[in-house]
Amino acid sequence: MYSKEDQDRDWELVRQLISGVYDIPSSFTKGVDRMRQLWMQKSWAFPFLDSNGRLVKELEYTIDKKRLLEYYPKFVELGRVLAAKEDYADVFQYDQGMSAIRSLLRLMESKFSVKDILNNKLSQDLYVGETKVAKGTKLTKSLRVLVLKDEYEWACGRFIGYSSEKKKEVADFMILFYSQIISMISNDPRDCVVISFNPLDILMSSWVTTNWRSCHHLVDGQYRFGPYSFLLDGRSGIAYAYRELSKATYEKRDFLKGYKFPKKLWRQMVFFDVVNNSAVFSREYPQTMSSFASTARTMGAELLNRVKGTDFKEWRLVKHADISVMPNETVIGSSVDIQHGSWHYPDSPTATIVLGKQFVGKIGVDEVPCPCCGEKYSSSKNLPEGFCPNCHEILINCEICGKRFVSIGKREYNVCPSCIEAYAVKCAHCKKTVLSRGLYSVNFRDQFYCRKCAEDLLVECCRCGKRGLKEDLVHVRESSRHFYYCTECAQERVVVCAHCKTNIRASRAYELGGEWFCASCVTTVERGESIEGEG
Repeated sequence: MYSKEDQDRDWELVRQLISGVYDIPSSFTKGVDRMRQLWMQKSWAFPFLDSNGRLVKELEYTIDKKRLLEYYPKFVELGRVLAAKEDYADVFQYDQGMSAIRSLLRLMESKFSVKDILNNKLSQDLYVGETKVAKGTKLTKSLRVLVLKDEYEWACGRFIGYSSEKKKEVADFMILFYSQIISMISNDPRDCVVISFNPLDILMSSWVTTNWRSCHHLVDGQYRFGPYSFLLDGRSGIAYAYRELSKATYEKRDFLKGYKFPKKLWRQMVFFDVVNNSAVFSREYPQTMSSFASTARTMGAELLNRVKGTDFKEWRLVKHADISVMPNETVIGSSVDIQHGSWHYPDSPTATIVLGKQFVGKIGVDEVPCPCCGEKYSSSKNLPEGFCPNCHEILINCEICGKRFVSIGKREYNVCPSCIEAYAVKCAHCKKTVLSRGLYSVNFRDQFYCRKCAEDLLVECCRCGKRGLKEDLVHVRESSRHFYYCTECAQERVVVCAHCKTNIRASRAYELGGEWFCASCVTTVERGESIEGEG
């Protein structure tokens, strides 16, 4: 049973997920509570689900030739690793073992039956070229017989001319390779098919997948709010298949750290009409997978039986696309008209199972609660996060760390509270609180000044650009213009008027009798005494 405690756990993770994806404070996710209220319309299924809000079935499929072919790339890689070992360096010095690898795989594909491969015994006489291997012979012994013979086509003559000792080594390798293949097949983890109403599974319907994604990806999909639409109605669940668990990562960032989720091999949305005892199965991603789809339909029928208290062993199947049919499914050719909520891509259904009457109704919702406040409803797809206009206005990106924060009322900085706390300092002059990062203050000799005080107190040397306090620099005033020089530059560029004692730029000074005068004083001095020469 999917209990309230289980639901509390998963919805807290939903809150963390939404906070991480949309970069909003977890305290500003009241919309999650509203979403949960709407999601509770699916509670008709909760008594029949496990503690994770899922129905799970492990596939017990048999190994056939088609499945073996799917393994071949793994087999080749396994063979390369074995052939690279030091024991076979001399044996496969020319082709790195590929002749032996291809020879075994060719036998498995064309000469050995699946039963023979799994049981290590020939079920009938085997003929390869002119060589016969009798029924009942072990495959390992058959491989040795074939390798030691020269007259065969399956090895493309690669071993012809090998010495007997080298052929024995090739045979040993192929027998080891075969045993490793059997071990790989037997230890391969089972695939599980799931029907889920877990809110995380629905929101992450196109996330944590095996090298594929769709337009419903929660982070940046074209219909990124489609999963919310499915989450908030009373009909929609998700069917998927997985083999292992994986972290929720996207663009080198981890979400919900410490948790792993089923890594989807395949998925489709499932919509239930409990009143009429039927269910619609939507488009399959990333491609049609008949074994997964037929298992999901069986699981959907079993869920409807349990909910309705019925015991239908067979059901009608409305076929909307080319699908594989289970023995208990009777195909009928009618179609179904599904009304879609406006937030998601309207996938075409692939099949409908009918235990009672035909499916009727709408899937998804037209309005999605704002993730932040929950009171407003987002109706504009132009808001990329889906926030309502009010929340979109007050959610500001911090100019220091880049994180989004809630800013209400008048603000001096577009900076989050944590950065204000981390970088708050006192202005060394006026003692006003300023920030020690960015353009909010000026750092001079490990002391910070607000912009106004820095403008009043600090200046740059007009020759070398070195910053200093005005009181420490050499000041030259020419009419309404002011020039400041550091001590080093002033020695070259500034002189003192011998008469009025003011600082003068050397390029604007006059020399009389070995002394420097400003433009005003030089005339006075010339009138008082007759000294020739002018600088």
